[in-house]
Amino acid sequence: QKHLSELEIAKKIQASVLPVNFPQTESFKIYASMTPAKEVGGDFYDFFYIDETHFAFSIADVSGKGIPAALFMMNAKSLLKSNLLSGYSLTEAVNKTNKELCQTNNAGMFLTAFIAVFNIETGEVEYVNAGHNPPLVKVNDRYEYLISDTNLVISAMNDFEYSSSSIFLKPDECIFM
Repeated sequence: QKHLSELEIAKKIQASVLPVNFPQTESFKIYASMTPAKEVGGDFYDFFYIDETHFAFSIADVSGKGIPAALFMMNAKSLLKSNLLSGYSLTEAVNKTNKELCQTNNAGMFLTAFIAVFNIETGEVEYVNAGHNPPLVKVNDRYEYLISDTNLVISAMNDFEYSSSSIFLKPDECIFM
């Protein structure tokens, strides 16, 4: 009985760190949902404004399941957001997050992630794919995989240098992650 209540608490904590207010502006729309395979796990998504013209969004999956994966997920999500909001470029923020996670990663956990920054004024989307499934881009009525540089999963190697790629989205083009 106690075990179930701890899992329920962990599930509620995990759900509480995911954003629930989806901005619907003239510039863009965003939707997200998450259904864990177990009671609690390490999957997450996030999105937030960095400033008036830059909007960050990400999706990630931590290795493993259960409460350890959920705790690692919350730490990774917080570090990434903090680094992006601190004025670091996208690659600097991912590199810094990777180094910080490696320093405290005694359990050998890692995460795959797709992290992007959308320039609302220009339509440019700069992104880092750290070992995650590539998203699809809808251009007209076709879906294509978004090509990116090959990057290692986050928290596997302290000194790995992440690189970014970018595309320009036109009105009515979408990214599916």
